Amino acid sequence: MTTATDVRPVVTHKTTKTNRQYEVAGAPDTRSARPGSLTVQPVKLVLTFHDGALRWVKVSGPTVRRDGVVGGWKDVGFSGFQYGDPRGGRNYDELPDWVTAFLADEGLEWPGGREPNDALQRLWRLLPGPCPLPDIFGGYSDCAHGSWSDCDQTTAAFLAAGLDPDEERRRILAKARADYIPEEHEHSDGGR
Repeated sequence: MTTATDVRPVVTHKTTKTNRQYEVAGAPDTRSARPGSLTVQPVKLVLTFHDGALRWVKVSGPTVRRDGVVGGWKDVGFSGFQYGDPRGGRNYDELPDWVTAFLADEGLEWPGGREPNDALQRLWRLLPGPCPLPDIFGGYSDCAHGSWSDCDQTTAAFLAAGLDPDEERRRILAKARADYIPEEHEHSDGGR
């Protein structure tokens, strides 16, 4: 009879935007596929993210020798960086089945891998963003860089966000038209 693996989140002072910790109960003894690696009885699971992608998985607990003797506390680590990556790369490690099942339930992929637009997302954070739509109802069509419909900064910002620049401009214009209130754009003639 197998015991279901129970993985529960733990919030500690070490829980950050890049680290998530979990308590583990009922998981089978775990070891990495690397030669000479230790086997542990899983008690703790730590997921570490880099640039928004899952890059390290660590399973911690008491060691288990081949003769069944339980020893001191150790970690078994799994790398999600490719071989040659200066951040600790080696070939992607295959995770134990119970960890793979848990990640699938959480909607996380292993290896974390870069989403196709990850570099663009980082670029997006560096860009000042798209220029706001000029007051087209007040007769303006230019932003600070020239015509808003041809603005390179706006186009770059939309592309970096994974958006189609033409579609996004049409969406913004349609929203502006839908929200348009004529009274707000009428010019006062001084009460004459």
